[in-house]
Amino acid sequence: MPHTARPVSVTGSDHGQSSSCDQIARANALYEGVFGAQHEQTIEATRERFERMLAQFPVDPAVVDEVAVGKVPCLRVTAPGASPTKVLVWFHSGGYILGSACGHRSLAASLSAATGRTVLLPDYRRAPEHTFPGAVDDAAAALDAVLDGQCGPVEDVAVGGDSAGGALTLIALMRRRDAGGSLPTRAVLVSPLLDLAGSGESMVTNAERDLAVDRQGLRTIVAIYLCGVDRAHPEATVLNADLRGLPPLLVQASSAEVLLDDSVRVADRLTEARVAARLHVYDDVPHAWPLFESFLPAGRAAIDEIAAFLAEATL
Repeated sequence: MPHTARPVSVTGSDHGQSSSCDQIARANALYEGVFGAQHEQTIEATRERFERMLAQFPVDPAVVDEVAVGKVPCLRVTAPGASPTKVLVWFHSGGYILGSACGHRSLAASLSAATGRTVLLPDYRRAPEHTFPGAVDDAAAALDAVLDGQCGPVEDVAVGGDSAGGALTLIALMRRRDAGGSLPTRAVLVSPLLDLAGSGESMVTNAERDLAVDRQGLRTIVAIYLCGVDRAHPEATVLNADLRGLPPLLVQASSAEVLLDDSVRVADRLTEARVAARLHVYDDVPHAWPLFESFLPAGRAAIDEIAAFLAEATL
């Protein structure tokens, strides 16, 4: 049950549903098929395996358009009945190296159907082809363009992302805040990657349970994406950034992932910065588990929670 005495609440995972061990094992097996040590570890091969995994997930009925937003190529995903003027900008996962807008179509279609919003997936530049701050610049440009009405009139804009996309969410918000522009009404972070130093205790305690992220993966990001930039830079390790003045945030994390402490620490720091924040820790599910919502009940519950959060008038 939520600890409602605190602005940040840590809860159980079920929301009235529970994920069976078999379903969690299936999701973990899919991650093992992408990141397992037995596979070729080149960037190209890992990218291909990750995209192949994501392509297995069904795309609910939705219109998917290719658009350019702030000069960033994007996919616009609109479920039947979703509002064109209520937008959710969503930044995909992949550690700044893997992933794509195309791979996240299934998640975007489900988010669009659940929230009644058009979902925009920026295809931001990835490393090693484009190192820091390429992804950050693209994320900020896409969000600015939507908020400034460059893609048409908007009634309400929210923003979110999973894993590295969660970091891009915060960075784009902070850049917008610092520029004095209007901000999205709400933001969502799912399994956010916010500490490229990997200093959280969960990096050790959950090392054997997380099949998607590990210390070597963080070293790869530092070497390939940051390419000499200090990993303590606040747009790299976002936990070091000034988090004041941001809109209400929902942070979702798994008790079994190595990035759990990234979520716990950012929720505490948001609260310290007087930002309305809510942390929900789901039990035992894989990293960025809403990707598996087509068969994982906790993934569906997370999407429903996001929809309810975005629909709230106040936190």
